Amino acid sequence: MKKDTGYTLPAQEEKAQYLQKNFDQIAAAYDRFNDLFTGGMHRIWKRKTIRKALEGIKTGTGANRVSVLDLCSGSGDLALGFARNNQDRKVLALDFSAEMLSVLNAKRPADMKNLNIVQGDAMNLPAAYAGLFDIVSIGYGIRNLTDPRRGLDEAYRALKPGGMLV
Repeated sequence: MKKDTGYTLPAQEEKAQYLQKNFDQIAAAYDRFNDLFTGGMHRIWKRKTIRKALEGIKTGTGANRVSVLDLCSGSGDLALGFARNNQDRKVLALDFSAEMLSVLNAKRPADMKNLNIVQGDAMNLPAAYAGLFDIVSIGYGIRNLTDPRRGLDEAYRALKPGGMLV
């Protein structure tokens, strides 16, 4: 017999708003949750991901060119890591939760000039992002997209030819 908990999943058309509200509410504790639930392993995974992605991509130079897009950036571990290890390139962190981006902004060193933080929707990227990025990362965010296929299509659209989705 199934016990009624009083909780129901949101309708598909309400999922994005529901998730945005929930991430805004948990933003201050999100990093602690990740540490607790993964035993800190997420930090190792993210460091390895950043290192392998940067080793695997061959790019040109250009001080004003944005080369890394971190979708569903949240509190920004991947974006910060890419920015630290890729200082001659711009990194763009995009998330729909203003509170998560506030956490990211608080973690960002004052002298980190190559990281741009933008509130936006990973499933509706600006047309100007098409073919702009050498690397697009998405981390844990794919599980929260209302339409993962559409989100991946947008990620691929943002990649330069030969770019890498991480």
